[in-house]
Amino acid sequence: VDAPTAACAGEATAEIPPLKTYVITANCDAHSTVAPSGGVAVQEEAAVSFTLTPEATYTFYRWEVDGSGITEKGSGTLTDGTTWECDSTTFTFTYVKGNHILYGSSFGQGEDPDPKTNYTLTLTKDDHIAAYGDGGSGPGTYTVVDGSYCTFYCEDYLDGIDPGYRFDRWEIDGVGMSNYTTRHLTDGTECYTNGKVLTVANLKGNHTVACREAAL
Repeated sequence: VDAPTAACAGEATAEIPPLKTYVITANCDAHSTVAPSGGVAVQEEAAVSFTLTPEATYTFYRWEVDGSGITEKGSGTLTDGTTWECDSTTFTFTYVKGNHILYGSSFGQGEDPDPKTNYTLTLTKDDHIAAYGDGGSGPGTYTVVDGSYCTFYCEDYLDGIDPGYRFDRWEIDGVGMSNYTTRHLTDGTECYTNGKVLTVANLKGNHTVACREAAL
């Protein structure tokens, strides 16, 4: 048997990159329960199901995925490639490719099935960076429907803003958040940081958001 050549002996073996882990955050209104609930970790390309159970005198209304309502049975694909199926009170992400927010709701007899209130998120920033929320607007007041969410973005020297400053942290109501963390506020609002991106979800009150810088 011939000995392996130098090329074969030194040939590198390609490694398959590990699958990522994403988070599906599931919430519901006060007259329902959803299981599982909160932040549910899901491996990339895996599936996960959620079940909404209304109170005895309430009727299932709809699911919302990232703020968009889904009231009928069916299936679809989200912009990041995540696929889903809905069968009334059961919602399944069948192929997960990103983080998402799921909200289930129900209504009682004679009630408006969508009785939501508007809240405000007031965004400020330091002088040498840029910050804006969904829709591309800069600092100011963002009106968000009760139980929905708003995502905020920061740009710094890496994005062509002032070369002497970088993004440092997000603050919610004056309290800083570390990178890649979750904070549950006392009113039920949930906040998630992902680098220079902040998502305020399941909004249940008025809050302030600040984007802070640091010198290089």
